[in-house]
Amino acid sequence: MGGKKAVAVDVRIIAATNKNLEEMVERGVFREDLYYRLNVIPLFIPPLSARKGDIPLYVEYFVNKYSALLKKDAPEVGRALLQCLCGYHWPGNVRQLENVVEYMVNMSQNAVIELEDLPENLVMRRGSELREAVVSLEDRLADFEKTILKGMLAPGMTTQEKNRAAQELGISVATLYRKLERHGLSK
Repeated sequence: MGGKKAVAVDVRIIAATNKNLEEMVERGVFREDLYYRLNVIPLFIPPLSARKGDIPLYVEYFVNKYSALLKKDAPEVGRALLQCLCGYHWPGNVRQLENVVEYMVNMSQNAVIELEDLPENLVMRRGSELREAVVSLEDRLADFEKTILKGMLAPGMTTQEKNRAAQELGISVATLYRKLERHGLSK
């Protein structure tokens, strides 16, 4: 409905850019008067690549967010994957990281998200950079152990077959079940 009476409003405008507006004003490609209207309280937020310590926090937040949204149990994030994500330079900043985590939560069927759950387009485009992320010996051994377990155990194996596999590996059945649980292979 329209009206004839003036209504006072209090408006705040927040504008964001990754461009250097001062430089653009000097070159004449951005209006100087608009720059001075917008430049009241400038905030400079460094890119995600300069805030590597924030990445684990974002990953945890996004895993929980998308698990709740999809009504799934929140998967754990493997150490090797987390190190890889922290080693990547994230040209798309937080939005790119969020999209990657959302993809992995959507696509992973395991209790632990691992390196192999990364989106293919990210691996293909930035594969060497992702693989160069520092991975500890412990993480490499854990990945190797998971590969061995996947190779020895087929879905739907009987308890007797699992007992035999544990014997072949030289570990107790209880240890086998703990390892399966740790690697998200217990289902």
